[in-house]
Amino acid sequence: MYVRKLRIDGLKLLRDFELDFTRDGEPRMWTVLVGRNGLCKTAILRALALAASGRDRANQLAQGLHRSLRDVRDERRELWIHGSFGFGAIGEQHGRHHPGKVATPTRLRTWLALMANRQIFEGGSGYMRGDHDEHLQSMPSAEWFVGSTPDPLEQIRAASPVHAHWFTAAYGVNRSLPVPMSVKPPDDITHDRVASLFDNSPIIGTGFADLFDNGSARTYARVIKKAMLAHADLLPAVTDVELGGRGGVNTADRLVTSHRFKVRSGDAGELKIPATWLSQGYQAAIAWLADLVGQVLWEANAAGGDGEIEPEEMEGLVLVDELDLHLHPTWQVGFIAALKTTFPRLQFVVTTHSPMLLAGLEAHEIVMLEEDLQTGNVVARHEERPPKLLTATQLLERYFAIDRLYPVNLAEKLRRYDFIASNPYRSDEEDREMSSLRAELEAAGAGPKWEPVERSESA
Repeated sequence: MYVRKLRIDGLKLLRDFELDFTRDGEPRMWTVLVGRNGLCKTAILRALALAASGRDRANQLAQGLHRSLRDVRDERRELWIHGSFGFGAIGEQHGRHHPGKVATPTRLRTWLALMANRQIFEGGSGYMRGDHDEHLQSMPSAEWFVGSTPDPLEQIRAASPVHAHWFTAAYGVNRSLPVPMSVKPPDDITHDRVASLFDNSPIIGTGFADLFDNGSARTYARVIKKAMLAHADLLPAVTDVELGGRGGVNTADRLVTSHRFKVRSGDAGELKIPATWLSQGYQAAIAWLADLVGQVLWEANAAGGDGEIEPEEMEGLVLVDELDLHLHPTWQVGFIAALKTTFPRLQFVVTTHSPMLLAGLEAHEIVMLEEDLQTGNVVARHEERPPKLLTATQLLERYFAIDRLYPVNLAEKLRRYDFIASNPYRSDEEDREMSSLRAELEAAGAGPKWEPVERSESA
C-alpha cells in the first residue's frame, strides 16, 4: 500500500497539518522531511505508521506515548490522524486480498482519534468511493465508502497468516546487525515491523536467515545479494557477496560471520571479510536493507506465496528515521539514487539532517518543515529549485539555513587582519582593531604568521 495524503491535528506542534504524497495523481515514491530538531519529523513518520497499522496496532505502538503525542499547548485538544492510501499494480496482479464485498478499490481512508483525557485511540478505515482525498479535514461520511466490511484495515492487520501486498515497514535509529541465532520469529509481524520507530527495539535484519527454512533462507540470501549489488552507490566498497560453499548461505551465521563480503582495499585490491568486520556504517546499512528484504519475503511466505520476490517488484511503504545515520557524506550523495534504482516500487518517506543526501532528489521530493512564528505551529513547504543543481554550500544555506560556519568567521577575521596589517596608512582606530583581531585569532589557534607593516608617518 502507498500513502497518498496525511492530515494531522493536535499532535505535538502539528495543527491542521496536511501533506500530499502524490505527483500527477500517482503516489510520489520519495519524500524527504527536512527541518530543525523539534519540528516533528519523527512525529510525522509515527503518524504515518499509526495510520497504516489500524486502530488496535496503533494503540499497541503508542502504548505509554499517548500523552507525549499530544499538543502540550492545549492538552484538551483532540488528536486526529487521517490517512489516504492507495494500492500498487503488482499486488493486484498477484491477487491482493480485499476484505469485504468490494471490487478492486483504488483508495483506503483511515482515521484515528485520541480524545481529551483518553489514553486509547478510536478509529477505523474504509474503502473510498471515487476520490475523496480532498476531504481528509472532516470525518468520513457513509456515502463515501463501498463494501460491507466495517474496518478492512483492521481485518488485514489482524489476519493470521498475514495477507500479502499491504506492506508497511518502519525503521528507527537502532539499525544494527543482530547476533546470529539471537532472533525469534515475530509475534505480530504487522506490529513488529514498525515498532523500532516507537520504542527503539532492535530489528530482525540478517536474522531472517535463521527464521526461514533452508530453501527459503537461500532464496533470502540471493535476493539480499541482488539488492545490495544492484547499484554501485548502495554499498560503495562492497563488490560481491559470495553465497557458495557447502549448503550455501542458509543461516545468519554463514551470512555475516563467514568471509563472504568482497570489499575494495586500495593497493591490496579486494579483500574477503565477514560483514561483522565492516564499519558501523556498512553494518547498519546491511542490517536494515536485509530486514526490508526479509520482511517482504516473510510476508510472501506467510501468505502462502513462493517467497521469491525480486527487489524491483517489491511494493509498499517504507519509513526511515535519519536515513543518513552512520553514512559518510561521499556515500550519502549517491545513496538515494541507489535506493531508487534498487527498489523502484517501494515508497520511501524518510527524515535527514544531511544536505548531501538531498543531491539525489527532485525539488518536489523534499518537504521543508518550518515553524510559523506567529502560531508556533509546524508548516510544510516545497522548494522549486532541484537540489541536484546546487553546490554543497548552497545546499547548506538553502535547506539548513547555514550561511557561515565558525571557521568561516575566523577566515573573515584573518582576511580583515591581513587587509589592515598590510596598510601602512591605517588609522589609530584600525590599528586597535588589528591588535584585537590578532589576539582573538591567536587565542583560537589561527594566529597570523607575519607581522604588520610599519605605519607611515603620515598615517
